[in-house]
Amino acid sequence: MDIRSIGSLLDEDGELVAAETSSGVGRAPRCLQAVGYEREQLVARVRELETVLADSLAPLRGHALVAEVRAGTGLLAAVEVAEDARLADPGLVSRLVTGIRERGVITRGLRGAALQVSPPFIITDQEISQIADTFTAALDTEASRAARLRGVSE
Repeated sequence: MDIRSIGSLLDEDGELVAAETSSGVGRAPRCLQAVGYEREQLVARVRELETVLADSLAPLRGHALVAEVRAGTGLLAAVEVAEDARLADPGLVSRLVTGIRERGVITRGLRGAALQVSPPFIITDQEISQIADTFTAALDTEASRAARLRGVSE
């Protein structure tokens, strides 16, 4: 639904007065969501935050376990784990997901190769920084683990 068409569903105070479809479902939640985005200026905020997220995750590019950081389009990012590290340790991405979640950040593995993050639109700059710090901590833990295992096997 286009945000411009929502105006006909609102009273002079911007409150939702009618939202129904032939099936009686579907349109109201989308209208409420769009009205909330408009009222809270979330679309503009996400445009600002996409740079904050990209800049916060950019230093991970230099981490030994990271092949690539993809961010900068919306409030979505992925950190690709280096292929050699994944081949040497097939459980690495799963452990990273678990380690990041245990530290309080929601992430998921993508095709067993990358870590995805898509924070809520109401996130703060400080919380984005915490996401980057959490990814760094989990990556550092796994890099240390790998180094210990190499030392034992060599």
